[in-house]
Amino acid sequence: MRVVDTTLGAGFPEHVWSSAEGNYHAPYRDLWRNAGTFLKEYLPPPGLQARQLDEHVGSVILYVVPGSRVTAHTQRLYSKVLHRCAAGFRRAEIEFSAPFGPSLPDQYRRAAILWALSVSDAVLICVNRQVGIAEGGAHQVLAPRQCVFRCRELDVEAWVQYLRPKLLSRHKFAVVNLADGRA
Repeated sequence: MRVVDTTLGAGFPEHVWSSAEGNYHAPYRDLWRNAGTFLKEYLPPPGLQARQLDEHVGSVILYVVPGSRVTAHTQRLYSKVLHRCAAGFRRAEIEFSAPFGPSLPDQYRRAAILWALSVSDAVLICVNRQVGIAEGGAHQVLAPRQCVFRCRELDVEAWVQYLRPKLLSRHKFAVVNLADGRA
């Protein structure tokens, strides 16, 4: 992958490195591969102390697979969940990912992407090395509300070209890869 070293204000990606643990919830996400769009809310079990909590507790993630619609009902539900858990809310994420095979812009509905961008403050392109395992997919939290486009390394440029004209001035934009020395 070619490294682009420019500023965020110009609408170009900043490159961010993920920890070796990668995408913590990848195995759970990929179990739902036939479900289409689905919403996952991570709530803490009752009685747990703060030091025992998983870093992902308090997050809401909407997963969108290729070809699926993000209906008005799903959009309202996403907003409702965010509003309901505002006190304990840590982050909200909308992830576009293909459980198997390539993940390219033309596989997703344009309206779903535009809606996700409109409700997000950060846009990430996360590089998948291997589907279904945490260590195979880079991940990073750059903003409390973010949108993730998960793809193979060879598809990053297609996503950059597709997303660049759609970015809003408030968006942080980054390509996230695993921190193993590769670029």
